Amino acid sequence: MREFQPQIEAQLLARGYLNFEKLQQALELQNKISCSLGKALWSLNLLTQAEFLHVIGTVTGHILLTDWLIVSGSVLDFSIAKAFEPGYLRQLGFFPCAWQDSSTLVVAVEEPTNPAIIQAIRSIWSGANIYEVLATENQILSLVFEENLATELLDKGRLSISQWQEAQTIQQRTGSPLGEILPRLGYLRPIDYIEVLSVITGLSIFSRLIGTGIKQINRKLMQRFDPHLMMRHRFLPLAWVNPYTMMVMVQDPFDLVVEAAIYEKFPGIEITKVLGTENDITRLIDSSYRKEFSQQAIFQLLARS
Repeated sequence: MREFQPQIEAQLLARGYLNFEKLQQALELQNKISCSLGKALWSLNLLTQAEFLHVIGTVTGHILLTDWLIVSGSVLDFSIAKAFEPGYLRQLGFFPCAWQDSSTLVVAVEEPTNPAIIQAIRSIWSGANIYEVLATENQILSLVFEENLATELLDKGRLSISQWQEAQTIQQRTGSPLGEILPRLGYLRPIDYIEVLSVITGLSIFSRLIGTGIKQINRKLMQRFDPHLMMRHRFLPLAWVNPYTMMVMVQDPFDLVVEAAIYEKFPGIEITKVLGTENDITRLIDSSYRKEFSQQAIFQLLARS
């Protein structure tokens, strides 16, 4: 997408998303860690993924995935993505969505006109025309996860179809992540779900790192964040991997509130996510904030008396 970057930079300035100083800050970070401009803006807490995607669409003329689904009335065909390994889709940032007609494949991409993506598609369907629609990194990850989750749970006999449908219905009604719903229904142990999530996303599991990758948890770092927010969104900053990279335990790796909370406190850093169960996260938060939680409980009781 580098070919479009000068126009994108101009749009960001013209629309008032950034001033020149903030843009230079993002460009310096982009060069420093070799990331996309969108990633640099998001990690500096200057622009959300969705806002940047709208700017790209304005410059390149590409439609957003969400808009294409509404306008076309199409539905995603998850079977197409089975031609690729989940890690490959995540690495390149694309997801084949549906056949628009017999020769045109609709592909969701983070960055349009990426030669590696075009080559990957043509290696499977040599004569295919490619119609690109824009999606955020988080949307791509969610699609990859959803496409592979049913396979891991149903095809391998972990869940029955009726159990899977019940969990999906509850998720649609409540918005709760499946990682909470399935264990509470008694259909899957929390650690079993985390293991499936690890296989699909490639993220490590916190309990497997104890005593090896993490010698100690940085409680001072943890206490920079609101415990109620961490409880609500099930995340926990663990430690600095290096001066620019923070390791964070998450239950739901697709929750953008977590990234936004971290970038608000530490703009410009990189986040390394590891997976943890609800119990892993709440236990550590409780042990670090027990005194504060106890005092609040006492105040609430006094206020009601």
